[in-house]
Amino acid sequence: MGYENEIIRKNYYINMGGAQGIKKDSIVDVFRIISVQNPYDNKKRVNYKVKIGELKVIHASPESSIAMINEYEKEDLTPIFDLPQFMVGDHVSINVD
Repeated sequence: MGYENEIIRKNYYINMGGAQGIKKDSIVDVFRIISVQNPYDNKKRVNYKVKIGELKVIHASPESSIAMINEYEKEDLTPIFDLPQFMVGDHVSINVD
């Protein structure tokens, strides 16, 4: 499906906007919650919040925003994910440098 070496452009819709401090050209961090069950500690569940990348806002309204990929985290420095791209359910937070 598609062409060899094709770069797929995709927009991401975020339910945060100007009311939460997001404006055009803001960078937001994207995190995924990984839930793992420890079979040796009474099957206790541990949740890890792992950064998977960043999005750059290209349009912001008061309650929502449209963003595009700014960067993914380096594969050799992050855990292996079932889906290496951003997906519904990932958590977004404002990047304050």
